[in-house]
Amino acid sequence: MADLPVRHLHTLVCLAETGSFRRAAERLKLSQPAVSSHIRDLEGHFGVALVHRTTRRVSLTAEGEALAARARRAFQELEMASQDLRDLGRSSSRPGRGGVHSAHDDQDHPRGGAASGGRLSRGGNRDPRRALEPD
Repeated sequence: MADLPVRHLHTLVCLAETGSFRRAAERLKLSQPAVSSHIRDLEGHFGVALVHRTTRRVSLTAEGEALAARARRAFQELEMASQDLRDLGRSSSRPGRGGVHSAHDDQDHPRGGAASGGRLSRGGNRDPRRALEPD
């Protein structure tokens, strides 16, 4: 996947959500030929059809649905990781915090804090909410 731009996956997700090359292009602020090109590039990369095209309608193949679902989850995870890092940055800038995320902060975070679910954790079997606390 290293040679395939992430924006192509974003285009597939948007196409899946809108059901239209025109609406996907509008939402992404791209031309319709650029959206079509992104989808063709993905299809060429994976060697499978991702989209059923008709003159009036577009729908994803089973492979397209599977890829779009995984890409959507990956984008959600990246967004959560980004938010967690921003939260860590804010907590490290508070006086007396020294850049350490505490279990108390987890209660204020809508997803349970930066270390919830094992994300950004460094401790083996420790409580994941405390994984970034000093040893």
